Amino acid sequence: MSILYVTADKEESGKTAVCAAVASDLYKLGKSVSIAKLAVSNKKELQSQDTNLFRNILDNKISVEPLLVSDGNLTANSVTEFENSVKEIIKGKDVLIIEDTSSISSANSAKLSGSVNAATIFVTKYTPTLDINLLSESSKLFEENLLGIIINGLTLYQGMEVENNLIPEIESSNLNLLGIVPEDRRLLGVSVLQIIDALDASASGDEETYSRLVEHFMIGGFSMDSGETYFNLRGNKAVVIRGDRPDIQMSALKTPTACMILTNGIDPIEYVSHEADLEDVPIISTKFDTNEVLNRLHNLTNDTRFDHISKVDRFSNLIRDNTAISNLYSSF
Repeated sequence: MSILYVTADKEESGKTAVCAAVASDLYKLGKSVSIAKLAVSNKKELQSQDTNLFRNILDNKISVEPLLVSDGNLTANSVTEFENSVKEIIKGKDVLIIEDTSSISSANSAKLSGSVNAATIFVTKYTPTLDINLLSESSKLFEENLLGIIINGLTLYQGMEVENNLIPEIESSNLNLLGIVPEDRRLLGVSVLQIIDALDASASGDEETYSRLVEHFMIGGFSMDSGETYFNLRGNKAVVIRGDRPDIQMSALKTPTACMILTNGIDPIEYVSHEADLEDVPIISTKFDTNEVLNRLHNLTNDTRFDHISKVDRFSNLIRDNTAISNLYSSF
């Protein structure tokens, strides 16, 4: 039996993504895997929401269990409680992956991981001002249990800066860098159903299509090129079009489109509806005008979560291609 503890120096660094991707990979390798979402008792409701999120994105193929500590300050009793809970959860499993909580300090996280002798991965979010000294202080609390560090979310065009400055600074600090994961558009995607809810809209089409992940948004009617040429610039997209422009709507339907959003409370004409049914493209009809639709979509995409099975698949590919984690799987 092996225990992997995934921690971070701040919220939204990518702990959930790492846990889900590693669990998915190990499951595909035939391992019996369980994930435990750590929380202190007074955050139990939030932890329950996150646990359900894990179950949904992993399609209920991997067991996901709550893991509570009664005191974020970690008394001797709370550490013993943690150890006993871990022993129960890991029964019958090859691997237990524990996602740390931001409600306790790195020092206390190190105490917990050390109490069960868990191999630890430390995740941090990339920023141009990433403080390697602070990162080194926090990660080294885990001592010999630390497998290494993952830097998540490297922004486009920062590769040379990282190669010339950041990586040498990390190496001089004697930190084991497992890898640097780049940003990816799919991880910022939202589902068709989330769009419907955000726009307070009605929708037509097969409800199974509502789970599709939308990676791009395009607005119809602003291109000098033909509609088909313009809309072919992006795949896996939602297209925002005025409800009274069936010509533009038909152009969009000739290209790979996840859904079509019609504004101003105007329903599609029968010919467009028929074509959308043939192409299996759901049509979302909203009372809002284009400006309000874009404002709502902006707010929606600013609050995206790691909440879709295709995000798990993409992040699994990203960590395999950009980190050394997969080299460690044989030891689990």
